[in-house]
Amino acid sequence: MNALIGQSPTVVTMTLRALARHPERRAFVWEDGLLTYRAAYDLIGRLQAAMAAAGVKKGQTVAFLSANSAETWCAGVAAQGLGAVVTWLHPLGSLDDHLDVIEDADVSCVLVDPRLQHLLPHVPVPKIPIPAVLGRVNVDRAYEPRPLGPDTPALMLYTSGTTGKPKGVVHSHATTNAQIACLIAAWEWTPDDRIPHFLPLHHVHGLVNKLLCPLWVGARCDFFSRFDASVVFEALASKPYSIFMAVPTIYSKAIAAWEA
Repeated sequence: MNALIGQSPTVVTMTLRALARHPERRAFVWEDGLLTYRAAYDLIGRLQAAMAAAGVKKGQTVAFLSANSAETWCAGVAAQGLGAVVTWLHPLGSLDDHLDVIEDADVSCVLVDPRLQHLLPHVPVPKIPIPAVLGRVNVDRAYEPRPLGPDTPALMLYTSGTTGKPKGVVHSHATTNAQIACLIAAWEWTPDDRIPHFLPLHHVHGLVNKLLCPLWVGARCDFFSRFDASVVFEALASKPYSIFMAVPTIYSKAIAAWEA
């Protein structure tokens, strides 16, 4: 893997560079666990091998339906390292919403968090439980990410649907990298930053702005499976967070909970 980290500037190689730069720092912390930068780096490599064995190939679109999970995010990076386009399904979306995305994005397979299995009782493509992939990570060698050009599609994220049916927006490795670099500069992210992360990964704010930005500089993400106002308020009062961000819906919920 090390040879390709120094080559094409894809989201995967840039992310792996960042993980390799800060091996001992904590990348993810959640209620009953944590993942260091080194552990995330190693897990992505092993997941690439496991996902290749499961049939994930360059050019496919792979969908994920999951609550916030460091391991699942690593699986998404692993899929991108194989040349797949990754799309994330809304964890609170309806079956019709998910089926629309699966058809529109020409999804080849869906990796599903068992906690959300009930949201996809039937789909027209293979459905792979995420633990089945995680259970295959103990392979003999890390998988080498495919050499990809910066214009290769990396993500397909969907609009909110406020003004109509959600529309898929394709982000290349180059455009995603540009957004991350701009936001790191504008917000002056540093390795000492620490952020509570409770946004889902199906949109750019949760996946790029609030996750890849801090990880690229060596900062720390405290993962919450979802936004629960009382839990987040308690964490804000007891932990030294330096950055907080959310979307309007979350701020509305937070204000309502505070004033209740």
